[in-house]
Amino acid sequence: VLDCEVVIFPYSMFGGSVKDKRIVDAVKEKPFDYMIIDEIHYARKDCGRDTKTVLELATGIPGLYERGYIVGLTGNSTPNRPDDIVPQLRLWDRDEFGSIGSVRAAVRRAGPIAMRNAVSDYVLLVDEPEDWEKYVTTEFVDLYRDERRIYDAIRDDENLTLMAKLRGLYLCAMNPRLFAPTADMPSAFFDKVTEKIDEALASHGKVVVAENIFKQGLLRDLSTSLGGPLVEKIKKHVGGRAEVCIIDGNTPKREREEIFRRSLEPDRKMVIVAMGDIIRVGIDLSHISRCICLNPCWNKPDLAQLVKRFAREGNEDAQVSLIVPSDTVLEGIGEHAEEKEQENRIFKHGGALTEDDLALLERGDFSQQVVVTRGRVYIGTIIRNATLTDRQKLHRMFDYMAGLGTEGMKAFVEQYGEEFARLYVKVWERGYGGNNGRFVAGLWKMLEE
Repeated sequence: VLDCEVVIFPYSMFGGSVKDKRIVDAVKEKPFDYMIIDEIHYARKDCGRDTKTVLELATGIPGLYERGYIVGLTGNSTPNRPDDIVPQLRLWDRDEFGSIGSVRAAVRRAGPIAMRNAVSDYVLLVDEPEDWEKYVTTEFVDLYRDERRIYDAIRDDENLTLMAKLRGLYLCAMNPRLFAPTADMPSAFFDKVTEKIDEALASHGKVVVAENIFKQGLLRDLSTSLGGPLVEKIKKHVGGRAEVCIIDGNTPKREREEIFRRSLEPDRKMVIVAMGDIIRVGIDLSHISRCICLNPCWNKPDLAQLVKRFAREGNEDAQVSLIVPSDTVLEGIGEHAEEKEQENRIFKHGGALTEDDLALLERGDFSQQVVVTRGRVYIGTIIRNATLTDRQKLHRMFDYMAGLGTEGMKAFVEQYGEEFARLYVKVWERGYGGNNGRFVAGLWKMLEE
């Protein structure tokens, strides 16, 4: 096979072997003069297998790097943060960027001008096709009082690990019945979703309901592969007005294809409940026109891919409704994705990122560092901040203040004084020391001024 002029193989074969010989080693023995890496953003993790293997092929195929051509294709070279592009920089200039592990390090070594020129010379950017205001509407939902009590109880539980708390808050905001003492507890989120389903069925006869993060507990039952609470509630609400189908990783390919075939029938009414990652790529759903997105994506490009399934050329009627419960971790995920996208857009289009911008993006999604972002104070990132109570935030600030020194304390007051005072009063008002809290908060405000 490797003697053919064109050889195509997927990322999944990178770890494969034939007759005790690695496929990658066999490929490296052939003098190919052209290598095209599709979806190169998959090779963005610094120590990931795909990243290492792409670099191994690029530098191991005889003469390829010196005399051949290497092309990387992607819809977004930095889907998560600017550092995603570092492995690609190593391909473009291994002498300059071969030992670089982050954009911040590349700027320090090569200088901001050289870094900007590298991105401008080696990255071809096309205009983003999304018209967000035209195709996407975000609708916020206030949790009902009983829902909010359960949500706050989960957020206040300091015995939960971060990931367990995130999952609990996420599922509670979307399906509070999982945590409620009674199965018939009202849900503001579900009421809004069914309202949008009714509108879509009345106007277009078909709608896709897309879930972007969790399947178990929503699309599927927590302990089985049967339809989950959300799907069952939608079926009960819709009744005989429309067919309700599930498309996710448990849905066989033939069944998937059959669902899409039936959706093309003009008189058939359908509600397709799908995992976003299953329908985001390679599928044309423009004949459906309506999508209800149950939550923000971790990264804005993922949502853009979903929008493209519906907003195709000639389909000016497409509409994606993004449903977000207010003051929840879901709102934090959306804000965090928007924050990262703004930084990425500046980076890719030749703008200058400050040292603070780069430091912010290097923290990771769940850091506990105290920061100010566009005039607001956060602990870690917006997502991490959404999992903390006011008391926990105040304690993080106390920890941060330890050992700052005179100059450090002055800078802390200038940046965080107002938020510190607000939290101090809010936490102390819950006990007998309210006056103490107000006194300290007033002192902080005086120091700021």
